[in-house]
Amino acid sequence: MIRDYTYETSLKDSVKSYAKTSFTLPVRFGLKFKLARNLDARVGVAYILTFTDYLDNFADGGNDNMFYTSFGLQYNFATSDSDDKYKDFDFSKLDKIDTDADGVKDDDDICQNTPTGVKVDDKGCPIDTDKDGVADYLDKEPNTVVGSIVNAEGVTLTDEMIALRESMKDSIQTERRVFKADDLSQAELDAIQKEYEQANNASLQTVAIPEKYIALDLDKDNYISAKEVTNAIDQFFDGENNLTAKDLHQLIDFYFEQ
Repeated sequence: MIRDYTYETSLKDSVKSYAKTSFTLPVRFGLKFKLARNLDARVGVAYILTFTDYLDNFADGGNDNMFYTSFGLQYNFATSDSDDKYKDFDFSKLDKIDTDADGVKDDDDICQNTPTGVKVDDKGCPIDTDKDGVADYLDKEPNTVVGSIVNAEGVTLTDEMIALRESMKDSIQTERRVFKADDLSQAELDAIQKEYEQANNASLQTVAIPEKYIALDLDKDNYISAKEVTNAIDQFFDGENNLTAKDLHQLIDFYFEQ
């Protein structure tokens, strides 16, 4: 009887002692597919590099490595909190909302809350034909020359009007600067200003404010202050009051006469 023997180098514990643990380096790749609402499929492959030649209990001159593939199914159980409470909500409508109804969607609308009926450009901003910074629907001078300085109503301010505005402000500031001194703190300056205004109020309470200036007395103290005069001048150039240039000159005179 002939017997065939295959000889391999065996690393049985009884022959040689070797480590029973080793580091590994797995390299994995996988894909996940949605098969149904609650059902997913997973496919994966892995190649695992080891740092031992003893994994299979035989020495063959190199480290042992492993390769395997996997396939799995995953079922996601629904809970009471995961019901489709938004199933009747059309999220696509959110991209079409136009709050001010100007024809430009909110996402693209730079000028929100445009008044109803006002014509706008492709960015949702009111048309400004003469490019003076005042929309046509507010512009009382629709054909302003390019580069002109205008007030809040789009009316061109002439050099004379601008100079008058600055001179009026300067006259008020000049009166206020008499209280300033380099060696006084801001608190001391404020105290002097307060005492000055109180003194004027106490001694000139009998001076009646002309009827056309009563609305300018914002704090209702029966005294037109420097701040209230400056405010009136600003409103005049912004087209927010009915005063004339002559009225403003008279207002300044009345301020110093109080």
